[in-house]
Amino acid sequence: MKKIITSILAHEVSAALRPVASAPGWGGQTGLRVIIIFTPGGGVPRPDRCDRTKGRRRRGGPPQCLGRVRRHGDPPPAGGGGAADRRPRRGRGNREGTGPTGPSRRNGIGGRPVTSVPARGPAPAPLRGHRPGDFVLAAPGRTLLARDPVGEVVLRPGEPEGDLRERLAEGTAAGAPRPAVAVGALPFDPGAPARLVVPRTVVSMPRSADPPPPPGPPFEVRCRHEEPSAREYARGVARAVDRISRTGLRKVVLARALDLSLDRPVDPGWLLRRLAGQNPRGYAFAVEVPGADRRTTLVGASPELLVARRGRAVRCHPLAGSAARDADPDVDRRRARSLAGSEKDRREHAFVVAAIADALRPLCTALDVPARPSLTATATMWHLGTRITGELADPEVSSLALARAVHPTPAVCGTPTEAARQAVAELEPFDRGHYAGAVGWCDAEGDGEWAVALRCAEVSDREVRLFAGAGIVADSDPRAELAETAAKFRTVLAALGVEPHPTEPPTE
Repeated sequence: MKKIITSILAHEVSAALRPVASAPGWGGQTGLRVIIIFTPGGGVPRPDRCDRTKGRRRRGGPPQCLGRVRRHGDPPPAGGGGAADRRPRRGRGNREGTGPTGPSRRNGIGGRPVTSVPARGPAPAPLRGHRPGDFVLAAPGRTLLARDPVGEVVLRPGEPEGDLRERLAEGTAAGAPRPAVAVGALPFDPGAPARLVVPRTVVSMPRSADPPPPPGPPFEVRCRHEEPSAREYARGVARAVDRISRTGLRKVVLARALDLSLDRPVDPGWLLRRLAGQNPRGYAFAVEVPGADRRTTLVGASPELLVARRGRAVRCHPLAGSAARDADPDVDRRRARSLAGSEKDRREHAFVVAAIADALRPLCTALDVPARPSLTATATMWHLGTRITGELADPEVSSLALARAVHPTPAVCGTPTEAARQAVAELEPFDRGHYAGAVGWCDAEGDGEWAVALRCAEVSDREVRLFAGAGIVADSDPRAELAETAAKFRTVLAALGVEPHPTEPPTE
């Protein structure tokens, strides 16, 4: 009988709430779910006695209502309710039985949804809710948004994790979720200091498959500047090939930048959603980075996972060896087959895999490195990729420590590392900053995920600086490497709705 009554009540309440869910303030939020929790005790709903938000003071004693309504993603009520709310939450992902926002190694940033939000208002949507200063990393499976910093972690060369643990503990005391998390970006240069922040508000939930927002009116490009120019870049490639032939250098990655001055400001959140929608299997990100005189946001859609850690499990997915995609399916398939069989690209890829395996092997009790790479596709490029997995020997080694151990890989720098860094410093006429660094997070349990900062741009009002690079080995052709960078620029150009420069070489 109770089941029948509960079913009827659920049907009636759901029907009553349907117009509410489509009203202003509720509508337009894709994936919104209303959760109805029935509790014993009878009576009619009394909103003044219902705990809708964790931490809010209850008025008038324990709840005496038939049902409580809260939005998916909101924290659970602080006080009583039914037996379902009082029952300890156990099982995988919450071994301490403290509920979805309590301390737990598996409680959500890398697993089930976890939300820590201010006392009033719904949890922000990770992509659609982006606002200036927010950190967002939309991985293939989950999206994490962080805001409202309560602490800062400064990482200096020679200090494995700086004062990370102390800052995370302070963040928890200041209201950050448990486990507290540090988010941010590592610069390309491992000798430069890095700044991470500990946010008070963290939202992590499954990545939605929302289509990208419409491009809107086309941007007018007022000024376009390449650094270096196409001709200068080709000359730099030729010099790098010469250096490889004469020295112990085996590979170096040379990048160039494309500066655009547009007719109106670019909203980093809009660009983030465009990139995430056009690259659903990539790592879309937005993170504030130091700018010369105004707010600067690094926005991108990287295809490459640097490293992820969950418990003792470690994952990497290095990419090296690339070919531009084509709108013609037959041509596109031929390019993929050609890349898979390219001796030059397979050799370039092998440098990266060997370097990462060498960095991880002393830290792992087991490491699985496939013998052959596989093809990985983005909207604009084909890549050779290898999925590396391992098991940590020491559970105290955090994802941040792993990221700093393997960065920079030969995929973004070259090999041997020091010789390649010196070549980059001499042959590139600009400072990479956080391009080709890493963007990610690390929590107090050591879990985390870091993506290589590729296919990205620095956005500052109406000024946008795009980056792209190519790996140079002994048999590299300057024209082909130049074409590869032009193809990689198109990830962000397509999101902006800006046509490639007509003077850029074809990608044949």
